[in-house]
Amino acid sequence: MGCSPHSAVAIPSRSHFLGAARFQSVRSSFSLNFTNHARTAGLANRYQVPRGNLSIGISASAKATASANPTTSAASATSATSARPKAKICGVTSEEDAAFAAANGTAFVGMILWPKAKRSIPLPMAARVAAAARAGGAVPVGVFVDENAAEIEAACREAGVFVAQLHGDVARASLADLPPWLSTVFVLHADKHGAVQTPLPSSLAPSSTSSSSSSSSSSSSCVRPQPDWILIDGIQGGSGERFDWTNLKVPAGESRRGWILAGGLNAENVAEAAAVLSPSVVDVSSGVTKEDGIQKDHVKVALFLRNAMGV
Repeated sequence: MGCSPHSAVAIPSRSHFLGAARFQSVRSSFSLNFTNHARTAGLANRYQVPRGNLSIGISASAKATASANPTTSAASATSATSARPKAKICGVTSEEDAAFAAANGTAFVGMILWPKAKRSIPLPMAARVAAAARAGGAVPVGVFVDENAAEIEAACREAGVFVAQLHGDVARASLADLPPWLSTVFVLHADKHGAVQTPLPSSLAPSSTSSSSSSSSSSSSCVRPQPDWILIDGIQGGSGERFDWTNLKVPAGESRRGWILAGGLNAENVAEAAAVLSPSVVDVSSGVTKEDGIQKDHVKVALFLRNAMGV
């Protein structure tokens, strides 16, 4: 995350994160074109970094765990690698950057689908970026801010995305109304002292579900929404500003699969952050960009992945 210098990096497929049965169900629930164009299919091979130079990849124990249990979640796979986190490269704007990150070990590729962000991309491009991520074995993630549940679902269907990151108040409020095939990342913001300022998922109003029996009688129950992951970021997400990790208290019981650390991470500090906090996933955006703050710097991406995964 010896071999020949250009051998493929073995990365668990998206079904390892969603569960094989669940992924097949998701895939058949709506029509998406999963055929990779020749250009997309070639990107992953083009961006293989010689493993002898950077040794970026996933440890043998993680591979063994994934092989033994094809439904391993991101959180449980993380625990199998001595608390070494998975990685998420966010704010990806091109097929090339997605392919490079996926080929070199990232588990998730994030795309900003909120149009007001400087790293946002339109849905047709998001579909191509998502295809490039999948071709390399990574899970594409769509980031939303002020979109409601219907808008989030429609965008994810069009882009071929199965994970929605809820980054703003409106998006977070949609958690209970999103369809079950869509995994969710619920973003919490911490101030510079590491105190979480965002209301927790458990504080949201429960959703009402109804079911009918054969006798046409109906019953309703309240279901309290719970995301797959919580993500803890600084007050201004995507700014690259770090908050005080030493004071951070990660809310317990707020997610099904674990938690993601973001906010000011880069190749120089990600190993320290992982050691101090033991997150399930580490997330970087501005910390691996070029001077324009948008395109990814492949050297920075490669170093971040190596240091994050400790291999």
